[in-house]
Amino acid sequence: MAIEVTRVRRALGSAKPVVILDRSVDTLLAHAHALDALFGYGVHHQLRDRLKELPFLRPDHTIYLDVPAEVLGLRRKRAGHTAAESDHFLHEPAFLDHARDYFLSGVQPPISREVVAVPADTNPAQVAQAVESLVTFWTR
Repeated sequence: MAIEVTRVRRALGSAKPVVILDRSVDTLLAHAHALDALFGYGVHHQLRDRLKELPFLRPDHTIYLDVPAEVLGLRRKRAGHTAAESDHFLHEPAFLDHARDYFLSGVQPPISREVVAVPADTNPAQVAQAVESLVTFWTR
């Protein structure tokens, strides 16, 4: 989180709008939500409480690239990943379903001020165009 402090301080000193295209704090929270749901770790609420002390980590906008688990599996297979490489909890359909639920269910809103889901089961050019349109809109 210290790296984020430095990055935010630099961004706040800029006269232009700053866009950080990176995994967001919401990604961390989505993973914690999924792990809590699957294994009962109980860390999601702890992270949310900790983030209250670190308000600079709260993004204004999060773009959630929404891809069904089956599509991700097919993409990994086409990319030549072996079954052993795909045998990771981040690739498990149940994990992905719970992480997706964090962004889309509305039960507990993500930490970002605004989350926009972009269907990402299309071709990369379409996804890039949708993301670019959002970034352009937000930085006007």
